[in-house]
Amino acid sequence: MHIGSDSIFLRFFADSFRMVAPKKNDYLLVIKKGEKLKFDSSNYGVTFVRSGLAGIFDIIKIIVISQKYDAIVAHNFSPQACIAFLFTPSKVVKVWSGWGGDYYGDDFIRLLGPITRKVYWDIEKSRIRNENIIKKNILKLFYRAKRKCVKKIDLFSAPVPPDYKVFKFHYPEFKGEYTQLSYGSLEKSFYIDQGNTGKNILVGNSSSYTNNHLDIFEKIRGFDLQDRLIIAPLSYGDIDYRDLVIRCGFELFGDKFLPLKDFLPAVKYNKILSSCSIAIMGHKRQQGLGNICSLIYMGANLVLDEENILYSYFLENGANILSLQKTIEFSDFEKITHDERVKNKEVIKKIWGDSAVLKNLKKFLYQIELCKSSKML
Repeated sequence: MHIGSDSIFLRFFADSFRMVAPKKNDYLLVIKKGEKLKFDSSNYGVTFVRSGLAGIFDIIKIIVISQKYDAIVAHNFSPQACIAFLFTPSKVVKVWSGWGGDYYGDDFIRLLGPITRKVYWDIEKSRIRNENIIKKNILKLFYRAKRKCVKKIDLFSAPVPPDYKVFKFHYPEFKGEYTQLSYGSLEKSFYIDQGNTGKNILVGNSSSYTNNHLDIFEKIRGFDLQDRLIIAPLSYGDIDYRDLVIRCGFELFGDKFLPLKDFLPAVKYNKILSSCSIAIMGHKRQQGLGNICSLIYMGANLVLDEENILYSYFLENGANILSLQKTIEFSDFEKITHDERVKNKEVIKKIWGDSAVLKNLKKFLYQIELCKSSKML
């Protein structure tokens, strides 16, 4: 059984997993009231549970359903996965497939730039005054229970292998093994029909604080943009932070600022990405990997913070990435040559091509079988 929130990433994973293990997977999908379903539930056995406080009433449903499976995979570890892991027998193989935010720890202040850190505290102060005490206590219980779950987990996956060290730093009690799962592939997820077609500048991938939009805006506010647009994808994340980014974006860049507030179909969204010759990601951790891979393959000049583990990961694999710390003048943002773009495409195909993704899935299934066998001894 797979447990995860409704998303296009889980939909991709389900379609890929069905190729190597057909008719062997069911999904427990965490949904938000009123949101349009992104997961194609017609092809799979799907049980729906609610997110947030309303989901408390689905606890019994989760416990009962999770008893009948040989293995449970938590995609982006959630309270629902925590319940399933705590109440299933030890013989059930348990897998935490992390996405980043679920294992980077609660102290994410260190991941914020100075300007973003200040606005975060300003927003949080008002929230603390109005905070729901019940919700706060439930979250505390979840964090404690999460620690207990880690000791029961057999396999852990991260979007890229170097993040395993980050996970082990925050959860040293983990005694299982690493595996590699992917939520996108070159052929099925990344937009490869055309290369870069424009000169716009993309900033960030979502409306989460760790994008550090305001720090990036401060860095580029003095540049002569000419006919370029500053595009900021903000379709998911923190609503208060999103509204602040939009307000600041218009104040600094006027009609050259284009916020993307709504979820867009993949083809339309990727065409917008292809209009960007420069992409600046202010994250100090692994984040926005799908966007990043698409942009690299399209031939964009990708700028990453040197603290981001993806910066060293891509360089070690032979890709050509620009450093946020070393981009001072506007010309510093456009240094990727034609030959370097060709090399970047080769790197993306090597790591996230269909054959590589399916190879990882087959190895994952083998690891599952080994875990099942060891639990029977």
